[in-house]
Amino acid sequence: DLNAVLSRSERTGVVASVCMSPDFAKCDEVVNLAKQWSGVIYACIGILPDVIKRTNDKLFEERLVSVHQLASTTPEVVAIQC
Repeated sequence: DLNAVLSRSERTGVVASVCMSPDFAKCDEVVNLAKQWSGVIYACIGILPDVIKRTNDKLFEERLVSVHQLASTTPEVVAIQC
């Protein structure tokens, strides 16, 4: 339960968290979560190299453009993994 996790974190002094997913398809979900919890949760998005090799390399350039666009226009995105 996200609310319980955030409450526990706050009680122990955690002021912010970074949420990430190694799955490119979940970048939007991570960003939406960070927007919903703005100032508490921040997003790390991108494409991990091992994921690229397991999926379709042909989509890499297109996905990289998407990551760049999302990161450069969304203040909740604080990191890019690549």
